[in-house]
Amino acid sequence: MDLTPDVTTPLLRRCTALATMARVELLSEHRHRAADELSEVLDEIVSWSGSRLDDPDPTMLALCAAALLDLADRIPGTATVLAARVADALGVLTGQIPAGPLSVRA
Repeated sequence: MDLTPDVTTPLLRRCTALATMARVELLSEHRHRAADELSEVLDEIVSWSGSRLDDPDPTMLALCAAALLDLADRIPGTATVLAARVADALGVLTGQIPAGPLSVRA
């Protein structure tokens, strides 16, 4: 599969939204549907490991990584499966974020 912006941008948006919802869910004792769905998205992002994304949206990479970092800071206990998946996905994303300042696409 080609990792073009048509493929990666929607998944990064979905991951950002799910990470934010999962963070809120962690505050409650109810079912954690967003966290369950997020696990599937994280698996897909981890599958990008070793690949070079074709012109990824740098803003979405940064927003997704920030949402995952925020979630990781709030996951109780570092030994959970979700924490491990988040860490793996962050490793992939941070390897794709450009080193210089981000520029906004028109």
